[in-house]
Amino acid sequence: MKAFPTSMNEGYPQIIQGGMDLRDYFAAKAMSEMFDAGWISSGDIHDVDLDYIAKWAYITADAMMKARGA
Repeated sequence: MKAFPTSMNEGYPQIIQGGMDLRDYFAAKAMSEMFDAGWISSGDIHDVDLDYIAKWAYITADAMMKARGA
């Protein structure tokens, strides 16, 4: 399932292309809510386990997908 699908032709909305996977979108949103993007990009993350953060974000995304019945 895509987060931002677009029609290839205006007259044929059933033909979908592109878009970000909804699960990836949910994971990115979870991370952005948990951490300020500026803080992460500042490089001041010496004591942070980024693998843990990424796994947590996908666990959260999976729960969101389950809650919506996807």
